[in-house]
Amino acid sequence: MSGADRETDVVVAGTGLAGLVSALRALETGADVLVLEKGHRVGGNAPITGGTFAVDRDAEPSVDAYEPIDDGLDWLDSLGITLREPAHRWLTEDVERVAQIDPPDFVADMEARIREAGGEFLTETPFQELAVDSAGRISGAVAESDASGRFRIEAPSVVLATGGFSGNEELVERYLGRSDVWLNRHPWSTGDGFLAAQDVGGKTTRGLSNPVGHSKPAPPAQISFEDIRCDQMYETSAIAVDIDGRRFTDESRYESGSISFINDFVEKVDGDAYLLVDRRLYESHTGQLAESPTVASLVEQARDLGGTVVESDTVEGLARSLGSHGVNGDRLVETIREFNAAVRGEGDGRLDPPRRNRRTPLEEPPFYAVAVRPGIVFFRGGLDVDHNARVLSRSRSTSSLALHPSSVKDVSIEPIRGLYAAGVEVGRPDNQSYYHLGLSLGLSTGRIAGAHAAEYALERRGD
Repeated sequence: MSGADRETDVVVAGTGLAGLVSALRALETGADVLVLEKGHRVGGNAPITGGTFAVDRDAEPSVDAYEPIDDGLDWLDSLGITLREPAHRWLTEDVERVAQIDPPDFVADMEARIREAGGEFLTETPFQELAVDSAGRISGAVAESDASGRFRIEAPSVVLATGGFSGNEELVERYLGRSDVWLNRHPWSTGDGFLAAQDVGGKTTRGLSNPVGHSKPAPPAQISFEDIRCDQMYETSAIAVDIDGRRFTDESRYESGSISFINDFVEKVDGDAYLLVDRRLYESHTGQLAESPTVASLVEQARDLGGTVVESDTVEGLARSLGSHGVNGDRLVETIREFNAAVRGEGDGRLDPPRRNRRTPLEEPPFYAVAVRPGIVFFRGGLDVDHNARVLSRSRSTSSLALHPSSVKDVSIEPIRGLYAAGVEVGRPDNQSYYHLGLSLGLSTGRIAGAHAAEYALERRGD
């Protein structure tokens, strides 16, 4: 390595919400903490989120590292972190939005508290790999920086909070079967923790091909990091068609949010899709409250970003304009006519794919079409952890796909000693779960991982 090798109790890789929470909890527990961040600033994905903690209280927890959301919120409140009522509750029929933070303020406050408690940050210092001892326990991490080169950090505990793998082109193509998607996350989310854990035998969950995301304006739109929250979140009300001019999903199935819309989009559409709205929908809000954004604001944002937005006073005119973009205009006209007839109750009222809710005809001019592409936030699958947020060993743990074991001896849940995961690094393959959105997962698993990583490190220090 180099003369810059270091030693600490806990290494935290990543400085998003989960990483910051893990670091502060480890410091509170009495451990020395070193935090690695590959980017030039602290915060990870936190600054580009809406800052909302949301849960489905009626669902079973989706990960074993479970903690009631109220415990985490009470902890933040005790730290003096400002929590406020959610600014809006749109697209939340299945979940409860319980609190909201201002992400930039949160990051600044947490960074200051970690430094004040003795934690150290190394920015522009990518986490590279994990080190293990002869007993298979974590013995540290390897990092790299321009100033120090490649160096080792001796540490009995490592918390992986590097933000998942939605920015890793190879993994996205492997698990989705396509790579023509937008990254709806920080560009540093390239799977560093996910891959490093597998390199030392970490076990993964189901759901690695199950993305969470939203439609975003398709190229030639130019989407900067500052404009990343340009999601076209009216899929549940629009008519969504492919380049053949055909609907490919029951758009209204996903009224609780466009979280699941992206699955059908990725699976059934080759290339981009088009969201069709009329004046009535264009002038409406995306949610139930007046504070929710209007569809018009999202459509015009797509236009401002250089995306393809087509407008016409007639359906036929809309189809002709889309024809110049390769869409089957004749089939599109028939799709709209069939849709309108069915939702008006004409004939047998059937549609294929069906339309269970929001059965309102597309008939009030002008008409709009927005070209969209899948934007991936994260994948539901990830590293498998136990109730202490310890990453499980693939070779020493049994499969979660097993049916009914004949005896307790047939079941093994064995962790890699000293290795923890938090935030979207953790796999939660359930479609409907307590951890419906990333911040709630990051808060809960971050607190658990940080505390247990510190406790284990302090035990090892006393050995």
